[in-house]
This record gives sequence, C-alpha cells and structure tokens, in this order.
Amino acid sequence: MEKVDYMISLEELFKRDKFQISDLVKALNIDEGDEIINRLFLFLNAKIDNFHEGTNLDYLQTGVGVISDIIEEYSSVNHKMIKKKTKKLYEKIVRIQTENIEKFQNPIETLKEFKKVILAIDKLEEVNLKRESKYFGFLKFITCDIKSLDYLEETLKRFPNIVNAKDKKERTIFSTIFKEYLTEINSDEFNREKIMYYSNVLSLIKSHVQFELDSKDKSYCNSKLKQSISKLYYQDDNYSEKKELLADLKNFLQSEDVEKIGIGQLLENYHISTAFPRKVKNEIDQLMRKPKKVSSGRVIVDDYIITIDGLNAKEIDDALSIKKLENGNYLLGVHIASVLGYLSYKAPSVVEAISRSSSIYLPGRCCHIEGLECDGLIPIFPYQFSASSASLVQGKPRLTNSYFFEIDNHGDVVDSDFRKTVISNSKKCSYQEINDVIKKGTTNPQLENTVRLLDELTYKLEEKDQAKSIYLDIKNKKIDPSDAKVSTNSRAERIVGQMMKLTNSKIADYFAHSSEGYPFLYRVHEMNAENISELESAIKKLSPAKDREKFDNLYNALTSMYPSAYYDLEGSHEGLGLKHYCHGTSPLRRSADIVVEHALDVCYFKRPSDKDLYLLEENIKENRDIINAKNNDIDYFIGQYCREKQKIKTR
Repeated sequence: MEKVDYMISLEELFKRDKFQISDLVKALNIDEGDEIINRLFLFLNAKIDNFHEGTNLDYLQTGVGVISDIIEEYSSVNHKMIKKKTKKLYEKIVRIQTENIEKFQNPIETLKEFKKVILAIDKLEEVNLKRESKYFGFLKFITCDIKSLDYLEETLKRFPNIVNAKDKKERTIFSTIFKEYLTEINSDEFNREKIMYYSNVLSLIKSHVQFELDSKDKSYCNSKLKQSISKLYYQDDNYSEKKELLADLKNFLQSEDVEKIGIGQLLENYHISTAFPRKVKNEIDQLMRKPKKVSSGRVIVDDYIITIDGLNAKEIDDALSIKKLENGNYLLGVHIASVLGYLSYKAPSVVEAISRSSSIYLPGRCCHIEGLECDGLIPIFPYQFSASSASLVQGKPRLTNSYFFEIDNHGDVVDSDFRKTVISNSKKCSYQEINDVIKKGTTNPQLENTVRLLDELTYKLEEKDQAKSIYLDIKNKKIDPSDAKVSTNSRAERIVGQMMKLTNSKIADYFAHSSEGYPFLYRVHEMNAENISELESAIKKLSPAKDREKFDNLYNALTSMYPSAYYDLEGSHEGLGLKHYCHGTSPLRRSADIVVEHALDVCYFKRPSDKDLYLLEENIKENRDIINAKNNDIDYFIGQYCREKQKIKTR
C-alpha cells in the first residue's frame, strides 16, 4: 500500500508546472537523498515498464531532472548506485525505442518525446561525471552496450577529457575497444558489421586523443595485432577479408611522418580550414570599403596607451594605460579590441570565427599553405580584419571595450568600471623594447612613466598572487620561437600576463556574483591535488631554462601533468587559484572571447529581459560545445605536428 501511495503522490507532484525539493520530501515523507532517489527510480522504471502508445513521457523527463537536483542538494548520495540505476533506465528506454517504435501510430512524435527523456538522462549523467570523474565505465557502456556512434560522438564533444580515463588495470578506452575489435576479427563467426562498427569507434576515439598512442597502449595494441596476424595464417575461412581488415588496422595504428603526410593532409585530417567561405570574404570586403564610424555613443579615451606583443605580431587586440591618482592608487586601463563593435554577433564572419575557435600560429618557413594571407598564421578572421581594420595598430582610432581598475598599493582592486570606448594606440611595443626600457630607460618620458608604473603594479599583483596560484597558465602564453631573445619569464611578458589575468578574472567575477544569475562562459581548469608538488618542482626548473630544447622538454612535461582547461557554464580555475576566470582579452584570435563580449553586451551594457537571458544561455551552451570540440582538433593537430617540428603554437 505504501508503494501505491508514494507512486500516486509523485504522479500528482509531477503534474505541477513547478515544485521544490521540499515538496518532494514532503510528498515522500523522507529526507534522505539515497532513499529519495531510490523511490524516484522505482517510479520511473514503473512508468517505462508500463509504457505504451499515448504514455506521457513528461513524467520521465521531470523525474530525471529531479534526480539531478537531488544529487546537487545532497552531497553524500551514493553516486555508484545512481550510475547503476541510470544505466538500467537508459537500457530500458533504448530497448523500447528500438524494438517497439514501429508499433506506434505516431512514431516520429514518439521519437521526439524519447529524445527529450534521453537528453534529460544525459544531463543526469553529466552531473555524475562532473562529481565522480570516473569516465571509463560510462564510455565503455556507450561503446560496448549501447553501440551508438552518434551518442558516443556527442559524449566525446561534451566531455573532452573522457578519453583520458583508465580502468583499474590502467587500460585506456582505446585499448579496450581495440581488444573488442580484434576479438571480432578473430572470431569463428565472422561479423563484418560488428567489425566495421568497432573500426568506426576506434577512428572516432582516436580523433579525440593524442595522435600517437602512449607507449603502454601502443605496446599492448601491437602485441595483440601480432597475435591476430599469426592466428590468421592458420585459418582458411575469410582469410583474405580478415587480412585486409588487419592491414587497415595496422596502418591505422602507425603514426605517419609529418613530412610524408604533408601539412595540407594534416589540416584536412583535423578539420582545420585555411580558406574562408565567400560570404565571410564579402562581408569583410564590404566592411573595409565602408568602415564603421568610431563615435556612436562610445567614450573617447585620450590617455597615453601602449601595446606589448611579439616582434612580428599582427593581430593586436589588447592595450594598456596607467596613471597614479591623487590618493596614491593606480588607475589601470585595459583596452580590448571590440569585434562586435564592427560585426553583429550573428554575422557570417563571427559564426565562422567561433567554429574555428582559435588562431593557429606556425613557423613561417615551414608553412607555405595555399589560401593563407600570412605564412604561418591560420586566423579565425580574414587577415585584413584581424590584422588591420580591427587591430589596435599605432596611431589609428579603434573600437574597444575598456576595463578600468583602481588598485591600491596592496594590489587590491578597490573600484572598477567597464566602458565601450574608442582608443588610439600611442605606441606599439615589442617585449624586448619594454624589457630594455625597464633596464636602461628611454628618451620618451611618457613611455618610461607608463612602463615604470606597469612594472610597479605587476610586482604588487605578483606578491598578492603567490599565495593563491600554483600553476602558470603557460598553455596560453605567447611563446614565440621566432622571438628567441625574449625569455618566457621576462618582465614584459609578466606585465601583460598579470594585466590580462586581472581583467579576465574581474569580468568572470561580475557574472559569477550577479544576483540575477547571468549565464556566462567560464574558463575551467580542475586539477588533481596529488600532482601539486610535482608541478611546483617543474615550475622551479622551468623558470631558469634558457636553452630552447630544455625549455620545450620541461614545458611538455609540465603541461602533461594536468588535464586540459576547457570552457563551461560553471567551474573554477584551480591552477590559477581563482574561483572564477574567463577568456575575454583576445577576441581577434580566440572565439571564446567573442562569446564573452556578447555576454557583456547583453548583461552589463543593457538591462536584459528573461528572454534575453534564456537565448544567451542557449547560445553559450551551443558555442561551448563547438569551441571545446574544435580546441581538441587543434590540440591533436598540434600534437602530431610537434612530434616532428616542435615549433607550433596556438593562442
């Protein structure tokens, strides 16, 4: 009787438009997270077991959503139990979807309803994955039990680090699927369909991992391959077909030489485009013919402003100004090129830029690639826009977003203000030039005063920073092999690094602390505390490294210690010791920064409606997935190229 009562109470509760967890607790008369979730799963499974044409799937969708809320509310819930029950529920839904769909009068509508429920279960799984970080079992379930390539691809896009997971025997998902593949090839009942499925799975997973397998995986795969080949020589049935498949697999496992494959093929393999669509070219050409007016409600900043970049930098998207106030505090101005001052957010050029995610910088002497306007640079915008009309070139008025910070002598920000502005770069400086000014001075009094104040402030920010930050976010540093005279730890680079870090953290703080709960795209980097001591040791070794080869080795060791940073709607940047961080200071070469500029336009520079916020959140989710996926492509492209060249960088 008790079971009937709570089943009825849940059904009545789920009919409401809105309800709170407290309502659920009251309906069930239980306040234990695990027991509440058990009851919910019993309810959902009962609904599925009695599913028939006309069944309202809203109950399922609502119920799954409530479970994810319970997980967040009750931190002590049994996640292993939840994952097990989620798996069983998912299996039931997939079975009904695949076996019974043809029996329904409206199969298309029914499939749409099923999709809603599966998306809700995906969200539940996402909560579990974030909490437990135990991806292996889930990934194996998708590939070996569900056997859905579409769902696998979607999961890999949403959880880019999932492929790094290992089981208790330290095997990766790649080696596990590889074993399944070989098992099918060597089976007595030769099933080409299954073999091709696992082949496609391997290809898909391999596109999301480092091009070269780690030594353990490679050794395992090659040994299994040799065993399979030797077995085949003693089999007559389907020998030629199996041999052909094994030959393909052998080629698949071997890492091609970059020189042999060619840069063009390498770019194609990782879906990296060098040419821009015609509609993008036309849009930028039109903008060049009819430049944007620079007034239109923007504040004109007439301060002395400088840019600091590599000697050969063309996409100049950040500038600095500084002065001392009467109260002794610093007034820092960080001026960022405004992409959306020139182009609408839905413009073809912006959509294309977001799909590319990040400009890629290659050594010019190695990269004469057809379609590139500048050797060695694969930009997110056509070159004439990012390096000319929107770039903060010296002496030209440009549309910008300016971030002003009043900072005291302790390095604390006591006041801040964000403005839409027009600036003119007073002086384009290289890192080397700034380092020379610090060491030797200059005959330019405005430049000398600006550099001196920036250097002073950097020291104060660094002192404040040391207590929090245990990781140098060097993956996004401007490490330029062509600028060999500049140490990666030079004062000039540290000035730029601190000012951009401050700006990005304060932008993120604004959204994180908004009472309205504004959606936002954060830069997230969750670290494993067990490696902290190793990391600190590596950083100490990295700083004095002057030899390029020695630096590269240390850099590679350092970056491999931790999972890659990614973009999401929540999360902290533990490596920088910051609760909230974003990328908002390089919009000409990094598309996440354009999403951040759009969020500021919607939420800071105007009063958004509920509809505005809903559309913004949906857009951020969509672009988060696009950018994370493309960043993976770029990383793997660079990883393969770097095995031979060791000189590619991305910013």
